[in-house]
Amino acid sequence: MGKKIDTNVRCPSCNGQLYPRVLVATPMPVGISEHWMEFKGTLTLKPETFSAVAFDLCESLQRHGVEHILIVNGHAGNGPLGQHMDDFRKRLGIDVQFCSYWEAYSQEYVKEHMESGDCPAHAAEFETSFAMAAFPEAEPSTALLSSLYAIPAAKREKRGFFRPAFDWLTRPALQPVYAAFTVLFIAVSFVLFHPGGRGIRKQFDLTFHRGIGTVEKLYAGAGTLKSEVGSFAGNVVKSIKTLDLLKGGEGIQ
Repeated sequence: MGKKIDTNVRCPSCNGQLYPRVLVATPMPVGISEHWMEFKGTLTLKPETFSAVAFDLCESLQRHGVEHILIVNGHAGNGPLGQHMDDFRKRLGIDVQFCSYWEAYSQEYVKEHMESGDCPAHAAEFETSFAMAAFPEAEPSTALLSSLYAIPAAKREKRGFFRPAFDWLTRPALQPVYAAFTVLFIAVSFVLFHPGGRGIRKQFDLTFHRGIGTVEKLYAGAGTLKSEVGSFAGNVVKSIKTLDLLKGGEGIQ
């Protein structure tokens, strides 16, 4: 854009808009960015280090009498910090909350105000709009604006078929199905391609046929038992008739 601007810190203007109800503290300039370390010059902190620094800053504010702290996150990699808020509140005895700034926009709001619908997205419509609003002194070129305005149409064209299909296939409800197929595939592959696979298949066939034989024996045994029970029942009835119990007789003389 032809001008050097500070894209990270705008504390004076934020304080001017929010003071005296809200005070904006000094931002943490380095976060959890291990996934960007392939790009030379990237600085990153370990998650435990980042959490420890954030806690120390909150403790500093607590010692100055601050009772309510809202940590506003601007980087997705820092998301794990939100899991430590219960611990922060317990240790400091004050109200500490965490949120990412893009969570303030509902899907309905994004759909109404954005053409691309990508919220957030690096250097696309969402972040570029923020930059243009925060740094009005920066004048984007006509070529840059044309490229930015062309992004939504290109996104829609790309999403035409593949994105809906991808979204459907990556539904959380299908994950157990994929897991089951993966286990089945591994088992079948092991049996078919393992060096001892022939022996495994032979042992499986033997076990299977033994199982069938056992079931057949059980059925045969069940048939014999049925015949014996029927014969026993017949003998009981015959004995009762002999004793004349069914005819109201007086029993054995």
